[in-house]
Amino acid sequence: GIIYDANMEILAESADAWLVFVNPSKIKDDAMRQKIASGLSKILDDEDLDYDTIYKKIGNKGINYVEIKGELDFETKEKISEFIDGDYAEGKPEFYDIVVINSDTTRYYPYSNFASSVIGAIKSDDTGRSGLELMYDDILTGIPGRTITARDATGNLIKSNYSEEFP
Repeated sequence: GIIYDANMEILAESADAWLVFVNPSKIKDDAMRQKIASGLSKILDDEDLDYDTIYKKIGNKGINYVEIKGELDFETKEKISEFIDGDYAEGKPEFYDIVVINSDTTRYYPYSNFASSVIGAIKSDDTGRSGLELMYDDILTGIPGRTITARDATGNLIKSNYSEEFP
């Protein structure tokens, strides 16, 4: 939920964000691993997530999903979607289970640390840790959302226009 001041100026609010994951167990060969690491490192443009870091993260074929980065904005999410759809997917539906984008939210404080001791902070699980965020956590939390998507018989995502998200 949104926290306002007495003049109805927003002091804290949640905004849409996205997480990008990679499923190393479904990467077919080293060429695909290199292509994923190269593409994501260029799009994310983060010095902590360079090509080598991503390449190492997605190297263990025994792991199903590895979070690459969270709190992505819409523009970055769209660039990753274009990368998935256009750069090397070649219309193969199994590719959509390798690089996955999930919706998430992030807490945004427009005035940075202004009145931060009163407003408080949240934990990594989006529950209040201190201040108003903690005191009114049950009101600010809202209700859980869900996403309905199409999956095949083995549980793999099917890329389609029939998915629906309930915030």
